[in-house]
Amino acid sequence: MAELHFESKEVEEYYRKERRVLGIGHPCRWDSQEVITKEDVDNYIKDAKNILSC
Repeated sequence: MAELHFESKEVEEYYRKERRVLGIGHPCRWDSQEVITKEDVDNYIKDAKNILSC
């Protein structure tokens, strides 16, 4: 797995918690993203929840 760089430890912990709950990975575009922000994580979690609810 690629090493992801989050803007803070809190954002990383939030992402890891939600990833476990939803059973999802990370989007491949994050592999080349310099910094992953809270907004990036929120948007991805929101999209994943919408897809999984179908």
